[in-house]
Amino acid sequence: MKLGRLNNLLFYFLIYGFLIFIFFIFCWSAVLSQALSAQVTAQHYTIQPEQELQLLIKVLKFERTLKSRAGDIFAIGVVNQKSYSLSSWTAADWLALNQKISAQQIKIEGLPIVIIEIDSDLPLPVLEDKLKQESVDFIYFPPLEVKTGPTIIKKICRLAEKLKIGTFTDLPEYLDYGVAIAFSFQENKLQIILNLPAARSQGLDFSANFLHLVNLRKGHDANH
Repeated sequence: MKLGRLNNLLFYFLIYGFLIFIFFIFCWSAVLSQALSAQVTAQHYTIQPEQELQLLIKVLKFERTLKSRAGDIFAIGVVNQKSYSLSSWTAADWLALNQKISAQQIKIEGLPIVIIEIDSDLPLPVLEDKLKQESVDFIYFPPLEVKTGPTIIKKICRLAEKLKIGTFTDLPEYLDYGVAIAFSFQENKLQIILNLPAARSQGLDFSANFLHLVNLRKGHDANH
């Protein structure tokens, strides 16, 4: 009788231990997968927000509609996919620039710069109202989650076309989804890549001199 109970206890102990082991493996796999995904995406994050802002300022010297379409400030909307930590960290770095921009009086074509957060999860009508109310002039796309990122980019880029808002990123692959400008370091050399159809759809008009200086992506964007 005692031997039977002992066998039962041993059986339940083994089952319990096995279930704990499976649960541990499942949790560890999820954490490892997210860490690897963040690491791979972080490899692309080679340009710090302050440097990228300076690059945008230089690029916009060649854009011919800026003064006619901008208001009293130049507002940059930074997309934040709050469910993806790398996106939130990047957005936070951009938002932290507001204090430095104000202290150093950094401007674009004489316009004070303001950086605002754009929640990627907002419903489309609410997102459109947000962009209008904040008078956003350009939208920055940080690293987004691999599976949902393309859908988010296309959704926001459609609004950018409608409202004539420029878009930029430091992830060149996002040009395939409708982003207009990408800054990228390849072989320790800065490259400016322009999705020309997307740029024109968003109301951007760059000089011929600028078009000769950058890498053009002339294929149709994947926005539609």
